[in-house]
Amino acid sequence: MTRHYAVVSGSPTFEAWTTYRGTGAVLSDLNALQMTVPNGTLNWLTGLQGDAANVPTDSAFTLQRQTLSISSPFTIGASHRASEHTVPWFSIDGGKDEFYGALMWSGAWSAVFEANRRGHR
Repeated sequence: MTRHYAVVSGSPTFEAWTTYRGTGAVLSDLNALQMTVPNGTLNWLTGLQGDAANVPTDSAFTLQRQTLSISSPFTIGASHRASEHTVPWFSIDGGKDEFYGALMWSGAWSAVFEANRRGHR
């Protein structure tokens, strides 16, 4: 397995991805990224929420906000199609700065957010 990173000077954006060569080993529960950023308000978008041409849903693709607590991790994701429940995008607005992340992925995914005692997530 090889972990790759691409960073562009002058941009707050970076990319991370992993490539692997088949060896017969079974891969599962791979994490794309784990990091700590300053506390702030978590923003995310709902996904399809069952929305279809014959089943409209008012809650599809709406901006949501969450203040995290130390004792309760908050999880978003999808078990099949990437945007079935939640769009694979989030931001953490810390007032002075805002951190954002997104996955370029069409399948199952999850993200877990939690505040910690030192004022970071």
